[in-house]
Amino acid sequence: MAELDTEREVLGSMCFNLDCLTEGMAQLRQEYFVDPLHRAVFDLMKNMYENGETVDFVTVYHEGKKLLSQHNMSWLMMKNTYSVGTFSFLVNKLEKEYRLRVYHAMIKNANQMIMDGAEPEQVAQEIEKTLYGHSVNQKPVIVTPSEHSSRMLDTLTKRMEHRNNGGIKTSYCKLNDLLNGGFEPEQLIILAAQTGKGKTAFAMNLMRDIAIVQRVPALYINTEMAEEQMDVRWMTILSEVDHYKIASGTLDKDEEKAVKGALAKMNSGGFYSVTERNLTLVSLISICRRYVAQKKCKIVVVDYIGRMDTLDPKLQEWQVLKTAAKRLKTIAQELGVTVIMLAQVNEDDKLEGARAMKNECDMYAYLRPMTDKEKEKKQGFNYVLLVDKNRSGPVGGFPLNFKGEHLNFKDQVDPIRGPWERNKLA
Repeated sequence: MAELDTEREVLGSMCFNLDCLTEGMAQLRQEYFVDPLHRAVFDLMKNMYENGETVDFVTVYHEGKKLLSQHNMSWLMMKNTYSVGTFSFLVNKLEKEYRLRVYHAMIKNANQMIMDGAEPEQVAQEIEKTLYGHSVNQKPVIVTPSEHSSRMLDTLTKRMEHRNNGGIKTSYCKLNDLLNGGFEPEQLIILAAQTGKGKTAFAMNLMRDIAIVQRVPALYINTEMAEEQMDVRWMTILSEVDHYKIASGTLDKDEEKAVKGALAKMNSGGFYSVTERNLTLVSLISICRRYVAQKKCKIVVVDYIGRMDTLDPKLQEWQVLKTAAKRLKTIAQELGVTVIMLAQVNEDDKLEGARAMKNECDMYAYLRPMTDKEKEKKQGFNYVLLVDKNRSGPVGGFPLNFKGEHLNFKDQVDPIRGPWERNKLA
């Protein structure tokens, strides 16, 4: 009976708390539930969640009327206060009980084999098969030499066909080159800059290229901007109408037409955003899992990581940032997405915990204004993006032209091949 109570409490938590729902969809498996009704309810909730439908007590009951026709709504043990910590304890309890059931059945089966006169090797093999087959944790996949060779050939063929890694490109040719073609799944990219020096604008330009121009589903987690401020910035970026005119509402007819055209671009794109001013590691991971599952997002931008709150006052800022970078790298691998983490450097252009954070990321890029000497050398440009760590390719820097009034960054473009082609710059 206690086991069934735990199952009801877990399902109830997922109906009343969005963080519990997200955590449950990431951690739970159907076989954790003993009761057939609970298994069916979990499957129903999972299908609703993955289809982007609202999952709460009322919607689950409504969608499962036939399933629940013989049961009262009290099966969920209705409560309105469930903490994520308590929920994690309950999930771990279900997991342990499931493993004990598996081991009990394994022992029972082994005992029967012994009574039937099976050889010791047969019993050992059956036990080993059960332990690996029902392991809760994902077991490592052993790749044989022949499988390595075959996989390497497939990789080489794909790269030669695409002339790159087949990742998501941007309009920044040199950045595509440094990425060997584009952003790949499971990467953590750190983009750093001083406060007010363009990191948000550059990240939004990347989102313009990926989510709006190419319509690739992408998530932008905003911790700083008010919603109307974000609206004004997007209208500026997409229309290239003067930022002040949009913000003040002083547009002529042509400018108004251009801005309304920007709305159509946004409407048909794949840009999703969440504003979370009290960002914590738990809420960050919860948001990532939810939108990747429901909206199939391929890229996640966190703007910016310096706003991360910590429940442990003993941790220094660099320790918080290191932990966040490590967790974001893990979530990128778990979900198969690219995560772009925005970070802030101090006046000396130093990033707190930079070495520790760089160890976790696949690329570290620093955006800054050009010096006067650099402007003389690269006429027509005023910013530079410096890449000093790149796990998948070379390091280096390339110039950008930042039109501050339009919040747009322009790259050095090959006039023949254009911004979407590979372009080796000197």
